[in-house]
Amino acid sequence: MSKYCSECGKPLNDEESCTCKETNESKKLDQQSQDTENTDNSNDSQSKENDAKQNDKQNQSNENDAKQSDKQNQSNENDTKQNDKQNQSNENDTKQNDKQNQSKKKEGFSSEKAKEVMDNTSNYLKKIFGFSTVLIKNPSSTMKHTANNPDFKKGLFFGGLQSILFAFIIVIIFNQFTNSILGLGGRMLGRPQDIPYFSIYFRSLAFYFASFLLLPVSFLITSKLFKIDLDFKSLVTITGVSSIPLIIATAVLIIGLLISSALTIILSGAIVFSIVLTYIGLNEMTSMNEDKVIYWVTSGFVLFSILMIILANIINPISM
Repeated sequence: MSKYCSECGKPLNDEESCTCKETNESKKLDQQSQDTENTDNSNDSQSKENDAKQNDKQNQSNENDAKQSDKQNQSNENDTKQNDKQNQSNENDTKQNDKQNQSKKKEGFSSEKAKEVMDNTSNYLKKIFGFSTVLIKNPSSTMKHTANNPDFKKGLFFGGLQSILFAFIIVIIFNQFTNSILGLGGRMLGRPQDIPYFSIYFRSLAFYFASFLLLPVSFLITSKLFKIDLDFKSLVTITGVSSIPLIIATAVLIIGLLISSALTIILSGAIVFSIVLTYIGLNEMTSMNEDKVIYWVTSGFVLFSILMIILANIINPISM
């Protein structure tokens, strides 16, 4: 009697067993393995796809971050440029303020310096005026004091002032002489407006200042003949201070000559006064016998006269 497989219905012999169950289980295992593999592959693909998408998102995010960073950097760069412009503007303002402050300081310094110079000049002129007054009141004692305390600058001041005033006298006298000649009909000098008064004044100034220096030079040269040891600055001090009477007389003449040229006679007394003062000063500076001082002073004035003649041929104040 035949039997059948309870699983698949296959006819079987008496001792035969059906293998369908094993086959089915093997197929199920293979199917499960295949499904598992497919599932794994599917999962791997999905994971890779997800990873790719995640990477894309990350890259997009990084790109966005990079763009944002570029924008931030651009903004920072613009801010830096703006700050540089502001700093440059501030620096220019600072420089402008410094220039203005420097200009104000210079103006203030110039004003203070000018005021200081004017004050010093005013005080020095007051001092000189006081000294001149004392000399006129006490000529002998003042000259002796000056000889014992020589002041080279003071001597140059009086010598220069004497030269300035003498130059004015020459111009005034020359103008009066020219007008008198033209009034008599003389025309060789030309019209008054053609006469170079400025040139005459400056030549006269140079002539008289040079002549002022020639007097101490003359005394210095002649002092060697009498074996007197004196320095040039001390001699300039004595001759300059001794010219104070001449300066006063010349200042008076500048006004007086506008009235009458006969007033030039007062210069004679001033010249004698100056010679006496020169002798007192030079005598005080030396320790030798007064008789020798007289000869020394006389020889000095003689040499001075000779040098003046030579100087007049070199610098002629009234040459046309």
